[in-house]
Amino acid sequence: MRDMIIYGAFDRHNYGDLLFPLVLDRLIKEKTYNKIYIAGLINSDLTKYGSLKTFSIKKVLKESNEKAAVILGGGDIIGCDWQSAVSYLLPKTISALFERFFCRIAPQYTEKFIKRIFGVNYAMPFCPEFFEMGESRKIIYNSVGATAISNFNDDDIKKVTNVLNQATYISVRDNFSSDQIERILGVVPVLAPDSAQMMSELFTTEEIDKKTSRLACNIIKKFRNKYLVFQISKIHAFEKERDFAKSLDEIFFKLQMPIIFVAIGNATNHEDREGIRRVAALLDKKTVFQIYKIGDIFSIMNIIKNSKCYCGTSLHGLITAIAFSVPRVGLLPKLRKQVNYMNTWDLDAMPRGINAENLYKSVKQVLIVEKEKLIKKSEYLVNEYRANFERIYQLLE
Repeated sequence: MRDMIIYGAFDRHNYGDLLFPLVLDRLIKEKTYNKIYIAGLINSDLTKYGSLKTFSIKKVLKESNEKAAVILGGGDIIGCDWQSAVSYLLPKTISALFERFFCRIAPQYTEKFIKRIFGVNYAMPFCPEFFEMGESRKIIYNSVGATAISNFNDDDIKKVTNVLNQATYISVRDNFSSDQIERILGVVPVLAPDSAQMMSELFTTEEIDKKTSRLACNIIKKFRNKYLVFQISKIHAFEKERDFAKSLDEIFFKLQMPIIFVAIGNATNHEDREGIRRVAALLDKKTVFQIYKIGDIFSIMNIIKNSKCYCGTSLHGLITAIAFSVPRVGLLPKLRKQVNYMNTWDLDAMPRGINAENLYKSVKQVLIVEKEKLIKKSEYLVNEYRANFERIYQLLE
């Protein structure tokens, strides 16, 4: 039997990235396998947030058997470069110095140095290659994104074409990514929903409740099914704080919905805690709100699951809402990952790319959508992803 290596950016504190190994670990355990490894660029232990431990891909490739399957677990990883991957792992102050100095002044030497530190020499951090891992292993891309390819020059396209031609199976999570892969490879990849859509099937209400923090449980109990969840990162809130606060005040006063702020992405360059703090500070004094900033997986999942509506910039906050049949509004038109995913899979009635001034109108719109339609959409996406996973496993048997 093969070892299964689930590989991705699971070594940073970001809700979506921490979800992927949890989902795939459950799915693989329904099948036959030898051993499951969870791999990132580095060893990490974020179990206090409900995640699984990761071990460095260098170590895992040495320990796993020669016919192991490397499953790229999810995320917008095709085309992700070394600079981006490393910057998310560094503390904020060091990350800024790294990006502004080393990557701009001496990018080639910086990349060589980074690869030496991590002990792998791939052209791109989350695109494994045979020369490093051996040709007897299989490379599987599991419902990933490929947004970055649209900005590639000819040299970058040659690199990504070379690595993708080594894959046994490629599935992508949205039509835009599919178009990019088809453009450079001349082959249409499998289109499948994000694996995180499976959370509503894999995790029971009892398990989610048990793994939810006391503070989150109190929020849910106090405001159950009557509150709006709002999430925004620091960079996306910039210079929009006052406009979003104004719209949230309007939602509270006209729709009687308290606002629950959640911090979903807390890795460097996400920094939701700062984003939501800035918006919350500008709310009307009479607007009822609460902030949940701990960032543990099952509490975030449960808060969204029991909400009346979700509004945010996080793709996996949105996917959580879809999974649990919660009305949702995707924020800001420039967020291609979220817009592309919603255009591919979500109901037309769910607004996407929404600016602050249209937030109240959008929330009011989604609240009248029939619950049955939301449930059917969730069930459909579970079945679509399950079919993708079954195709993957047939290739590995």
